[in-house]
Amino acid sequence: CHVMRRADGAGNIALLTETWPVGKHWVGEYVRATINTAAQTLTVGYKAEGSADWRWITTRRFRPTETIHDRKRSPL
Repeated sequence: CHVMRRADGAGNIALLTETWPVGKHWVGEYVRATINTAAQTLTVGYKAEGSADWRWITTRRFRPTETIHDRKRSPL
């Protein structure tokens, strides 16, 4: 899951009823937060412009509060 969030005046982003620190350097900037449920991580990145590469800011442990199930596959 990828979402875009704007860092607030304290350098935090709000995601899934939680606040995640990304750093004061990113105040007012939009960052991309990527949740990897299998690895239980939240990775935050920044891209200055369309042709630029993503710059990864931080990776944090993300522990979902709900049980994660394998998706059901339809029979072929």
